[in-house]
Amino acid sequence: GNIMAVQDANFVMMNKIGYCIKCQTGFPVPQNLRRFGVNYLVMNLLGAYTDANLTDERKDELLESFYDKMETAAEEGMGVLLYSFQDFIWCCFNVVCYWMRKYRWTVDHAMAVMKSRRPAF
Repeated sequence: GNIMAVQDANFVMMNKIGYCIKCQTGFPVPQNLRRFGVNYLVMNLLGAYTDANLTDERKDELLESFYDKMETAAEEGMGVLLYSFQDFIWCCFNVVCYWMRKYRWTVDHAMAVMKSRRPAF
């Protein structure tokens, strides 16, 4: 999604969105749907995995944290809205990482699945 979707109360409520996860840092987004029980998080996996200053252990911790949030939402029957400011590559990267972790897919397989759904990726 984008910053408009994350602020659209009707969209969020109709889709049972319980978690809005910002996949890109550097831009503020009002968190005005907290009163409806929506949880806001920042999980910038692409930024983390391209940061040479972060240790592999820290990158793995971030991935596990993201994976745990996605699994928690699924167990609660809640939707997750991944969003970024302009470029959906940030969100797609998080989804590919999640698939690889959850299903033990290779990068090539996860990328093939993503490209079948988002050819521009």
